[in-house]
Amino acid sequence: MKCQILGIFGGGGHTYIAVLHPIEETVLLFRYNFRQDRTVSIADIEDDEEYEAVSRLFVAMHDSQYEIIN
Repeated sequence: MKCQILGIFGGGGHTYIAVLHPIEETVLLFRYNFRQDRTVSIADIEDDEEYEAVSRLFVAMHDSQYEIIN
């Protein structure tokens, strides 16, 4: 699925990526890792507290412009 990247940002010692779902027009949040070999990986945020903190950070950065989904 191709998604628009809304932002890459740091928080709590990790880097995250926010993407816009192309059909539902909601935000998806993932952990983001740029490796030394110049490849990128994303992973689900499995910890509920971490996800909530990242969601709050993203919404604060974008003034509640987007809806976050799990």
